[in-house]
Amino acid sequence: MGLLSWLTSKNSKQEDTTPFPSDHVIVGKIARLIQYQLCEEEGGLAELLKPTCALVLNIKGNVSLCWLSSNESLHDAMSFALLNRLPAFNSFVQALSAFSKVDNRQALTKDWLRLMGAEEVDAIAAEALHEMKSNVERAERSRGKS
Repeated sequence: MGLLSWLTSKNSKQEDTTPFPSDHVIVGKIARLIQYQLCEEEGGLAELLKPTCALVLNIKGNVSLCWLSSNESLHDAMSFALLNRLPAFNSFVQALSAFSKVDNRQALTKDWLRLMGAEEVDAIAAEALHEMKSNVERAERSRGKS
């Protein structure tokens, strides 16, 4: 069964006829979101490092960054993954930290992000999607027990 195709059947009350995106598409959305936060947003890495930073998947297959301690509405959220709990994200941060200790760290870090960052971010995105799917499965199992 596809990425979250089984989830769309569970959300049949949704009247939108737009099909739920494939795993590949969602991973791409997650990766672009992380890459943008890292490369375009001032202080982007610091924001991603916050313990409440989560990638949130909504019922239409859109992905957003959300800080769970904020007052943002999550009424259409289907699942989430806390970034700081993903091993791929923690490995990425360790590698980036090692580069930041080298002289001329600003240029080197930006070069590393351009060269290796995409691969690392793809791994984080795939792991985040897996975590989101696991969270949905756990929630479904716990509802079944009730």
